[in-house]
Amino acid sequence: MKTLKKFLVVSFFTMFCHFGFSCFNISNVNANFKREIPLFMSTDDNYTFATVVSITSALKNANPNTFYKIHVLVPEGNFKSCNRSKIKQVQELYSKNCEIVIVDMKDDFDSIPKTDGYSSPAYYRLKIHEIFPGLNKGIYVDVDTVILEDLTQLLDWDMHDYLIAGVPDGQRLNNYENYKKYLGIDGMQNYINSGVMVMQLNGLRESGISEKFNEFIEGKSKLGGIPFVDQSVINSALYGKITDLPLKFNTQTYLPLGKPNEALGYFNIFGEENWMEAVESPAIIHYAGAEKPWNFREGPSFNEWWKYAKDSNVWDEIVQKCLPQLGFENEQDLFLFFKIQDDEEIEKQKKVNEQVEVGDFQNDLKVDDEILQTEPEQTEKSPVEDPQNQPGTGEEILKAEFKYIENDQKKDHEEAFALELREGINEDEVLPGVDKNSPRLQNSNFAEHRYKEEPQKNRESSHTLKNLFPFLIICGFSLIGAVFYLAIKLLGRKVLIK
Repeated sequence: MKTLKKFLVVSFFTMFCHFGFSCFNISNVNANFKREIPLFMSTDDNYTFATVVSITSALKNANPNTFYKIHVLVPEGNFKSCNRSKIKQVQELYSKNCEIVIVDMKDDFDSIPKTDGYSSPAYYRLKIHEIFPGLNKGIYVDVDTVILEDLTQLLDWDMHDYLIAGVPDGQRLNNYENYKKYLGIDGMQNYINSGVMVMQLNGLRESGISEKFNEFIEGKSKLGGIPFVDQSVINSALYGKITDLPLKFNTQTYLPLGKPNEALGYFNIFGEENWMEAVESPAIIHYAGAEKPWNFREGPSFNEWWKYAKDSNVWDEIVQKCLPQLGFENEQDLFLFFKIQDDEEIEKQKKVNEQVEVGDFQNDLKVDDEILQTEPEQTEKSPVEDPQNQPGTGEEILKAEFKYIENDQKKDHEEAFALELREGINEDEVLPGVDKNSPRLQNSNFAEHRYKEEPQKNRESSHTLKNLFPFLIICGFSLIGAVFYLAIKLLGRKVLIK
C-alpha cells in the first residue's frame, strides 16, 4: 500500500509539474511568436536604391511581432553584385524582423517591346504564383513606394472568392472606350492599379491564369508595346475576379489628394471616406507616374520618401546621384527643402525646449543705468521709451520694463511653439506661460492638430503581467499537486485504519 501511495504521489506530482512547465513554454512561444508576411517586389539596377528605401520604410513601421519574408525579383545574370549586397545589407540591419531573398528571374519577358520606359521586371509579378507553389497568399508592392503601416491588416484582407485585391486606378474616371476594347473588357468598374496587390496565389494557380497572361502578352506584343505593361495584362485576364482595396493602401501621388475642388469627381470611384482617410493617414504612398521624389523637387508627400531615404543604408548613393539633378548644392539645402531633420538634432532641440522656461531670465536680469538707456530692437515701444506711459518712480519704471520684456518673451515662445506644432509636438508640452488660445497658435492650425500618444505605462503593466503569467500557472499547478498529495495521504491513512 505504501509503495502504491508513493507511486501515485510521484506520478501526480510529475504530471502536474510537467504540465505547468509545458504551459510556461507555450507562453514563451506565444510571446516570441512572429507573424510572417510574404512580401514581393521586383527591381533592376536602376531602381535598387528605391527598393532599399521602400523596404526600410516597411521595416521601420512594422509591428514588433511581424516578420517580413521579402522576395526581391531581379533579372537573372543582369543584376550587379554590389546592388545585391545593398539589398541584403537591409536584412543585416533588421535581422530580427525580416529575411530578404533575391530571386533571379529568367528572360521570359525580354522579348516584349518596351513601353514608357518600363523594363522587364514590371512583368515579374505575373509569375509569383508559379515560382512560389508553397504559398497561398502574398502581397506585391512596387518599389517606388514608402510603407507607413504594418501590412498585417492588408494580408488578412477578406478576399471572398476573388483572386486579386487592389486599389482602383484613376483610369476608371476616364473610362476610355478604346482602352476598354484593347483590354477586351466590358467596363472599367473593376480596373485597379497593380502597384499594390493582395494575391490569392493558390486560387491563381488553380484557375490556370498563366495561360491567359501569356495569350494576352503574345497577342498584344505583335501590335507593339503594351500600355501600362503588367497592369493591362492583369486587368484584362482577371476581369471579374478583382476586388477593391481602400485608397490608403495605394495612395497614388498623381491623384489630386490635396486639392478638394479637383477631388470631387474621384469620390464616386474611391468614396469620400476612403479618400479622406488616404489623405490624412496613408498606409502606402505610391509615387506612380513620371514624377518621383528623386527626380523632381516638388510633389505630394515627397518629404516622406526623403525621410526614409535618410534612414537607409544607401543614403550616400542617393545624395551623390540626386543632388545635382535636383539642383541642390549640399545636403543641408536638401534637408531644409524637404524638411528633413537629423535625429540627433531633434533630440538636441527637445533638450533645449525642456530647459526653456518663460521666467528663467528673471534671476539673471540685472537692471542698471546702461540697460535703461539701451533702445530695444522691437518695433513695439517699451514703456520706458513711451513718454505717454512713463511711471512716476524709478521702481515703477523697472517693473514696467520687466513686464514689457516678459510679454515679448512670451510672444517669442508662442511663435516657436506654433512652428513646432508642424513637427508633432505634444499638446501637454506647451511651454509655461504660453496661451493655447493665442491667435498665433490658432493660425498654425493648433485646434486641428492631432496627437497620438503611446500608452507607455499601460504597455509596461501588460508586459509585467505577461511575464508573471507563466509563474502563476506553475504555482497553481503545484498547489493542485499538493492538494492531491494530501488527499491521497489521508485516503491511505483511512485504509490502514480500516
